[in-house]
Amino acid sequence: GRRVRLPQSAGDLVRAHPPLEERARLLRGQSVQQVGPQGLLYVQQRELAVTSPKDGSISILGSDDATTCHIVVLRHTGNGATCLTHCDGTDTRAEVPLIMSSIKSFSDHAQCGRLEVHLVGGFSDDRQLSQKLTHQLLSEFDRQE
Repeated sequence: GRRVRLPQSAGDLVRAHPPLEERARLLRGQSVQQVGPQGLLYVQQRELAVTSPKDGSISILGSDDATTCHIVVLRHTGNGATCLTHCDGTDTRAEVPLIMSSIKSFSDHAQCGRLEVHLVGGFSDDRQLSQKLTHQLLSEFDRQE
C-alpha cells in the first residue's frame, strides 16, 4: 500500500526490507515437487507464458536453471491470471512491457485486484550479473503504470 524506493543494489533492497530475505529462505526450504506432463507448461530461457484459472489445459507454469537468470512471475490477484518468464537480461527494457501487456490482456480491467511481481533465481556471482539483472527488472517494473 505504499511506494518503496528502489535502492542501488539487490543487497540494499534486502537489507532495507528484512521480510524479503525471510520469504526467500522459506521458498528455498520447500521440498522439490516432481510433476508429470499433464497440465504443465515449461518455459525456457527467453520465453514467456500466460495462463489463468479458466484455462482447462494449463495448471502449472514452470521453469528451471535460473543461475544468473531470473524467473519472473507476475500475477493478478483479482482473477489469478499469471505470467511466467525466464529472463536473462538480454533486453529487459523490452521484456518488462511485454510481460505487463501479456498479463493485462488476461485481466478484466473492471476486476478488483493488483499485480504482484515475484523474482526467483540468481545468486551472488563474481561478475554481479544476477544483482544487475535484479536491479534492471525492478527498475523496469517501477517504470510501468
